[in-house]
Amino acid sequence: MRKHFLTICFTIFLGLTESLCAQPIKLNNFEELKQREALPPPMEVKDPSIPDGSDIEAVEDFIKKRLQDKKVIIDSVSMDELNGISAMNVQHSAEYIQEMQQQNKSAFEKIYDEAIKRATTEEELAQQQTIRDQARLEAQKAPQRQQWQQQQKAPDFPVINISLPPFGKKILVPAQEHIPFLFSEIDILGTGQISITDTVVVVANGKKLAHGLIRALPKYSVSRDGKRHKIDINLNSVSINNTLIPHKVVTQGNFQQILPEQEYNLAPGVYTYRFSYIINRNLWEYNDFNEIYWDITGSSWNLVIARSGAFITLPGANKPLGQIAFSGTPGQLRNDVIIEQNSLNSIGVISTVPLFAGEGLHFIISLPKADFTPPDWQQKLSWFLSDYGNIIISLFAAAAIIGAYALSWKRKDISSKKKLKLKKTAPFLRYLSMGLIDEKSFSSFLLELFRQKRIDIEEKEGKIQLIKKSDSTKGLSRNEQKALKALFPESAVTLEIKKENALKIKRSFSFLQKDVLKQLKNLQTKLNLGYLSISILMLIITEISIALLGNDFGKECYILLSCSFSLALAIWFFRKDFKRRWLNLIIKISSIISMGINLFVLSLVIHGISALAIFAAITGIFVYTKRFSQRNGLLKDYVEEAQKYKNYLSERKESISFGNNFNTFQANIHAVEADDLFPENDRIKASYKLQLAQKLDTLVKTEKLI
Repeated sequence: MRKHFLTICFTIFLGLTESLCAQPIKLNNFEELKQREALPPPMEVKDPSIPDGSDIEAVEDFIKKRLQDKKVIIDSVSMDELNGISAMNVQHSAEYIQEMQQQNKSAFEKIYDEAIKRATTEEELAQQQTIRDQARLEAQKAPQRQQWQQQQKAPDFPVINISLPPFGKKILVPAQEHIPFLFSEIDILGTGQISITDTVVVVANGKKLAHGLIRALPKYSVSRDGKRHKIDINLNSVSINNTLIPHKVVTQGNFQQILPEQEYNLAPGVYTYRFSYIINRNLWEYNDFNEIYWDITGSSWNLVIARSGAFITLPGANKPLGQIAFSGTPGQLRNDVIIEQNSLNSIGVISTVPLFAGEGLHFIISLPKADFTPPDWQQKLSWFLSDYGNIIISLFAAAAIIGAYALSWKRKDISSKKKLKLKKTAPFLRYLSMGLIDEKSFSSFLLELFRQKRIDIEEKEGKIQLIKKSDSTKGLSRNEQKALKALFPESAVTLEIKKENALKIKRSFSFLQKDVLKQLKNLQTKLNLGYLSISILMLIITEISIALLGNDFGKECYILLSCSFSLALAIWFFRKDFKRRWLNLIIKISSIISMGINLFVLSLVIHGISALAIFAAITGIFVYTKRFSQRNGLLKDYVEEAQKYKNYLSERKESISFGNNFNTFQANIHAVEADDLFPENDRIKASYKLQLAQKLDTLVKTEKLI
């Protein structure tokens, strides 16, 4: 049946190979240009759902419904996360902005504003003062005048001179760590993909940017009606000061981060970063138009952005149906953004004020549906697998593992045709045949020691004694050695079966009991090994397949496998019973907490349904492993064989009773309670101990020695 079990488990994965090996869509600029030229000009349609940019309250209501409720595109940034740098709390009036500039700005913000102000106006003020006081200045000495002019031109705060791309315009900016300039070139393609190049100039001083700049992009795109799906990101390149540096895309919470493949230290200085990437699935299709939302700055940097903007190229030759841009956070939006319509198919977006930590520069644009080529079925299938692939794979795997076990059990063909060669001791034979570990198990163990010439069993004056004949323990298991040593501690050579020696006998019996249960566990493990191997392999393949669908295979695979191992450990402890009630309660509560934590961690990496499916698969393995280990499970044939052993002895009692090998069978005869079939006779008299064993059983049971 193991062959059937293997077939059942792996058949469901035959159709997943093509989907897991799917290649990303390649862009073809020439073909796309032809498609654009062939498209008819769209009708002039206004998008009434986008509010007028002059009505900031309507803008806030509009964006809150899409962003704040779902909390998947922009996360609010707490003050602790921003290391004490507050986001600007700008309301809707110019008076409030002026008041806030004087009262609520941080020290660095005030320094920056003062720097810009002085760097741009101080020379002009100095000239005006010079004209008014020209007569007095002419009377001063030339060296004093020159020194005074130099002091006026030199700022009394730390500044640096930087060149802004693309034309190298030089400006003075504070030397504090911040982003003086961020500009995005956004090309919306007719396929629905968006090609983006972010140019970011940073001033680093070894603090927040000690290990470079990380670009955070949203993980999900959200529609107006609350639907969401994962955004696909294909990274083209990342350069620092025109030097290409290998980067990768890694999922972290609700963001997809572009970070270096190898960590580096960024020395203090001025750097120009260029991130080039293509995003897909950020276009939402509605009845009369298509719509794109994008956060140009990302709202994730804990840095002031002095100047920010974007140049957006549209896919068609016609102007957009609707457009709006704003800055700030979802709960504090501002309309201090300029939208410049450069041509029919290009738009410029510029923020007129600096953006502070956690703030973003956002735009929403509605476009004619005719400007886009609808995705084909292969693309839709790829998106479906991207959204639901981990759910499908995990559910199929759980169903395959549990279903294969259930089908195997239902068919009752759960034992291997080829039986395992098993060394059965007399106590273990009794456990298989009768399910007991009792006084007869103990006496049959003593009969085995007698056969091995390790002890002798005698009766003197109605008392049963055990006499040690050898110190050798070779051939005995570890627990059997301990059981023998418990009967004859240190240099003792005799032991009388009586109440005074009950402690020694009980200790010996406890080791014998452990030995029987260990033999049972070993047999169960060997019988379940094939099923366990296949089901565990299925689970590992499932988690590797899920990790392949993500951005960071190594990280996600590690999290999936480690959480699965922790879940298995927690389930094992939860199902295990301990003798002490308080310990049992503590372990079960701890196991439940551990399972909850691991499921939560899994849900951060994969869908919650996938996490539950993996949990169900692991639980199913434990449940069916235990069920298959029962006497009517995989042990069934061995139990039936042990139960038929008495018939085997009965059929051969003549040859055993009058042969030289009686002592070989004597312990097993007593274990299966076949003593009556083998009365004492002259040929076996020398080794015959069955009557003593029966008396020993009565004595142990009467005196409660075990």
